[in-house]
Amino acid sequence: MKKRSLFLLVFVGIMTLYSCNRVLFALSGSHPPRLETDESIYKRGKELGIEADKVIAYKDSAFLKIKRFTSNSLYIYDKEGYYLKIQETSENPKCGGSLLMALEGLGPTTYFPRDSNKTIANEKSLWQNLQTKSDYKELGPNKHDYTVVYYWNIFRSSKKNRKDIENIKSNISKNKSVNFHLILVNQDLRRSDPTLAGIKL
Repeated sequence: MKKRSLFLLVFVGIMTLYSCNRVLFALSGSHPPRLETDESIYKRGKELGIEADKVIAYKDSAFLKIKRFTSNSLYIYDKEGYYLKIQETSENPKCGGSLLMALEGLGPTTYFPRDSNKTIANEKSLWQNLQTKSDYKELGPNKHDYTVVYYWNIFRSSKKNRKDIENIKSNISKNKSVNFHLILVNQDLRRSDPTLAGIKL
């Protein structure tokens, strides 16, 4: 129990403190992470244009396996499924603007460094359809040049999530030279997760 409590404290602390501007966390109408229900996630998903049966989320206990704790909610993977280290090579790695701009400029071949230890396959293994609890599966073969993953959550406020998604889709639409596959994944902590039993946020 102490281990799980410590884990959540670290998660909440990092998500709260590591932002482009810490003050914006409060001013944006966001709140610290809390345990959500499937219903509250469906409600927010609907506000973002995601139907309940299409909500993709982390599996129970997946948070114990996540090895990334940053303020970034946008991740880009190449055709081979490797994570592109775009954010790390930008002048301001703590903010996500460089990733949005990169979406417009990516071509069939990219020279951004790749991280072979961070793959889209590993990420997908942690996802599920929240309604059916079945493993995440894509329909049809993946013939896209890049896979773009955006992690949304309730504590970032509906306005913030919606604006992020709109900006991502807008920048993707401007790049006609490559094909993108956008996946929206919820990363809220859930009351139904047995590994979080007894935790109060």
